[in-house]
This record gives sequence, C-alpha cells and structure tokens, in this order.
Amino acid sequence: MKHLRFVRGAAAVSLGAVLSKGIGAVYRVVLASLLGGLGMGLYQMAWPFFSLFLTLTSAGASSALSRLVARERALGRSGRNALFSALKLFALLGGAGALLFAFFAPQMSSLQGAELALGYAFLAPAVLFGGALAVLRGYFLGARRMGTAASSEVLETLIKCCFGVVFALSFRGEPQRAAMFALLAVPLSEGAALFMLLFALRGERRTPDLSPRRSPAALLPLVLPVMAAACVLPLSQAVDSVLLPRLLGGGEDAVLSFGLLTGGAFALAALPSSAVRGVAAAAVPSLAALSARGEGRAAFKRALFALGLSLALALPCALALFFGAEKIAALLYPALSSGERARLVSLIRAAAFSALTIAGTDTLASSLAGLGKAGRAALFMLLSVLIKGVLQVLLAPRLGVMGGAIAQNACFLVAFSLDLFYTVRSYHGRKGQYDHDRRSGNARGGALAAGGKLPEGGALRAGARRIARLGKGA
Repeated sequence: MKHLRFVRGAAAVSLGAVLSKGIGAVYRVVLASLLGGLGMGLYQMAWPFFSLFLTLTSAGASSALSRLVARERALGRSGRNALFSALKLFALLGGAGALLFAFFAPQMSSLQGAELALGYAFLAPAVLFGGALAVLRGYFLGARRMGTAASSEVLETLIKCCFGVVFALSFRGEPQRAAMFALLAVPLSEGAALFMLLFALRGERRTPDLSPRRSPAALLPLVLPVMAAACVLPLSQAVDSVLLPRLLGGGEDAVLSFGLLTGGAFALAALPSSAVRGVAAAAVPSLAALSARGEGRAAFKRALFALGLSLALALPCALALFFGAEKIAALLYPALSSGERARLVSLIRAAAFSALTIAGTDTLASSLAGLGKAGRAALFMLLSVLIKGVLQVLLAPRLGVMGGAIAQNACFLVAFSLDLFYTVRSYHGRKGQYDHDRRSGNARGGALAAGGKLPEGGALRAGARRIARLGKGA
C-alpha cells in the first residue's frame, strides 16, 4: 500500500506518454510515406541540434522544479514562489537560446552537409517555448497533478501531428521543403500546450506560500546539476549527426543510414522508456518529499522499486522489438524499399536490448535527481558517451551503420550499469546507517530511562522529524 500513490501517479503520466507516443508512431508512419527516405533523413537530421539547444535552455527545468515543489509541499508550502522564479529564469534562457539558434542556423546546416537552415529558423520559437513548458509541467508534477502534465503532452502531440501532415501534404513531391515545413509544427504544438497549462494554473486554488521569494539566479545551483545530467546525451547526439554520416562515407546513403539508425531503430528502442516515463517522472517528487522528511533509506528503496517497475514494463517491449522486427518495419515504414527495410530490420534487432537499458537509465537518472544526486548521473552519462564516440570511430568505418548501433548499445549499457551500481551502493550505505542510528537510539533510550539525558543533536533530529510528520499530516 505504501507504493500505491506512487504507482497511481506513475500510471497517469505513463498513460499520457503511451497515448502521445502511440499518436506519434502513427504520425511517423504517415510522415515517412509523405516525405520518403530522403525527406525523413533530412527531418531527422534537424533534431540533434534542436534538441541540444532545447536541452541547454530548458533541461532539468521539469525535474528540478518538480523536486523543489515536492519538497516545499512536504513542508506545508505551495511552491508557487519557486514556480514564478523559475519561469523568469527559463524565459530568459529560452529567449537567448532561440536567438542564438536562429543566428547559427546557416552554420549548423553547413556543418551537417545538408540544407536545413529554413527548418532551423522554423524551430527557433520552440526553443523559447520549451523552457516555460518544462517549468509548468514540473510544477504540476511536484504538486502531484500528474494528469494535467500528461494531458498537455497529449495535446502537444496531437497539434504537432495535425499541422505536420498538413504541411507535408502541401509540399508533397518536394521532400526537402516538405521536411522543413513539417518542423514548423513543433513550435505551434508547444504554444498550444503552454496555453493549456497556463489556463490550468490560473484555475488552481491558491494557497498562501510562506516560503521566501527566490531570485531567478538563486535557482541556478539547484537547476545546474540536473541540466548537466540532461545535456550530455543531446550534445552527443548533435555530435553524432555530424560525425556518423561522415564515418559512413557521406552522401545520400549515409544520410539515409543515419535516419534509419536514429529515427528508426533507436527511436523504437526508446519507446518503452517513453511508455514508462511516468515512473521516472513520479520518482522525482516522491523521492524529494521523502528526502525532505529525512527518510533517506525509504527514498533509496523507492528508487529501486521504480527501477524494477520500469524494467518489468520494458522487457515485453524489448522482446517484441527483437522477434517482431520485420513486421514492425513493414507496418511503420511501408515507403522504404526492400533493401532499406532489410537494413532497418537488422538495426531494430540490434537496438532491442537497449530498450531495457534506456528505460533503466532514465528511471535511475530521475531517481538520482530526486535525491539531489543529479551530478552523479551527469558524470556517468558523460563517461558513457565518450565510450560511444570511441567505438563509433573504431567500428563505423569497418562495420558500417551496424558499428554505430553497437556503439549506441554500449553507451546505454555503461550508463545503466554505473547508475545502478551507485544507487545500490547508496541504498546499502543508508541501510547500514539506519541500523546504526536505530541501535544508537535504543542505547540513548536506555540511558534516558536510567536517568540520563538525550544528547542535544538527537533531540533536535527527533523534533525535526516530528515537525515534518505534522507538516505531512497537514
């Protein structure tokens, strides 16, 4: 029963993610048939740099604010002061990022060896909207209003699909222009989701917030470790979009192979992670609240429970990807030629194992963020992407795109193993400390019964725990 509220919250976010990804999968099928192999490759090549800028300006906003609001609410405060400070901070970061993204669009396009400048110009407003959207979602997650955050994600996907199909149909037969205008659907969908969350915030019942007002700059020490953890992977993907096509020989075939690997096989491998993302999202406020009440051992135990739940949900998906690769490729990518589809099938099977490690890594990284250890997750992911880069350079020229798949698998396996090792070690360390404190508490209780006095530090800790429990009951 003690995990029931956590599971309910995770289920709400996961349901929204499943609906969103299900709609997105149908959209990808339609878009692939409208854009063709070349158009889809161009569409996919625009994402790494966009994801990088979006990450640099908004990564960690949702997770950090979710943790902060959960801690505030565990102490009897609403967390709205933190929300408004975070909105100011990420509006500034998003505006600066959008301007830089638009300014450097020609250079990024030239670096990738493809004409993507128009698409980057269309995506620039999404960099501005992304920070505010992440902040509002983090607030509702921290306030345990999981359904509101999930509904905004579904709405965002629906709007993106509708506009994307309309734009792709408008330029059918022109794969490059169709791909660029399909990217315009992204800022339109983010704007719609942002409006929905602002409307939900306005209708929320207001309660007094007794916490001191924070300046936007004061939030940076809380946000920066989470941003660092979230930035590493998008940065490596941006490097991949430049490096991997060159290692594969360049030209249209290299662009196509890159699209099949990242937009096909590993996009499918990441779907289970999206489906269980509710577990990761629910872990942050849950673990932050437990930590705020001084229940460190219970927090690490909750993190391990979240991991087990994620892996149990991801395992059937990984098996389905491996054994059903041919049917999945035929269903989702009917516009591919027989040779292209055969290449995609082999890549899907190679990426199937990563469905488990990606889901596990996301859940553990979110758990570490909720426990205030986001810097550890960032360090582990940095080491993992460095290993991936070395393997790409060694394997891609020899094995082709399959070498890139092996490097991707190794990256997530290393990150998952390091996160798991640190979490388990920390849990056992907390357990040992808990047993030591309990024995010490029994000894102090005996001394008190014999006429002694409780040490001052123990009295303070006991009082703090009592106050936290009263705040939780309120």
